[in-house]
Amino acid sequence: MYNLVILASKPSDWTHDQFIEWWRGEHADMTYGLPGLCRWHHTEILEAMDDKHSAGWDGLSVLSFRSKEDLETALASEEWKKAVEHVGSTAVPGLWAKPIIDVELIVADSAAEDVYLGALEAVGFRLAIREPEWEEHRLLEGTDPRSNVHVFSRDAVEPRRACAFRDWLQSHPEDRAAYGEHKAALAERGFADVTSYNNAKAGLIYEIYERIFAADSQHHHDPQPRPL
Repeated sequence: MYNLVILASKPSDWTHDQFIEWWRGEHADMTYGLPGLCRWHHTEILEAMDDKHSAGWDGLSVLSFRSKEDLETALASEEWKKAVEHVGSTAVPGLWAKPIIDVELIVADSAAEDVYLGALEAVGFRLAIREPEWEEHRLLEGTDPRSNVHVFSRDAVEPRRACAFRDWLQSHPEDRAAYGEHKAALAERGFADVTSYNNAKAGLIYEIYERIFAADSQHHHDPQPRPL
C-alpha cells in the first residue's frame, strides 16, 4: 500500500470550522475521483493535539493506493491537477503574471527525495533547485504547461506564507494592482537570472507581508517596517 499524506492550513480569513467544512466537503469530493484511489481519510487537526508537527495545520488527508504505479498515475491525472494548492501570481485573478504556474507540494520530509522525486520525474518534471538551507526546499520544473512545483516538508513555514500572500492579493485590489505594476515594470528590465529578479521584487513583497501579518489577529506580530 502506498499512502499520500496531505496537510493543509486554513486561509487567513477563515475560521477553523469553515476550513473543516470545506476540507471534508469540496476538498474531499475532489479526491474521490483520483484514478486508483482505494482508501481515503479526511480529518481535522485540533489545537488540543499536543504534537509539534501538528502546529499550524488544520486538515489532514491520507490517500491510499495499491501500488506505486497507481500513485504515479494519480499524480499525473487531471483530477490531481485540480486538487493541488495553486500559488503564485497565476493564482490571483487580475494580477499580471508570467505564463508559469506555481504549485506547492507538501510531503512528510522534502529531503527524502526518493519518496516523491521518481513519481514526479516519471510524469515529466525535472529537479532544478535543491535548497537544504531553506526549509529543505526543492523546485521541479515542468514544460507542458510551464510550471514550478515547490516541494516542502509539512512543518515548513514558507507554504503557509505563500498561501497567505495569495489570499491577501485576491482580496485587496490596491496591493494587487501595485504588485502587478511592479512585476510588469521589472520584467521589462530583462534580468540575467531569476534571483536578481526576485531580489528586485523583495521590497514591495516585504511591505505587503507586513500588512498581512499585522492584520492577522491570531498570530503575534512585531512590526519591522522597511527602512526608507
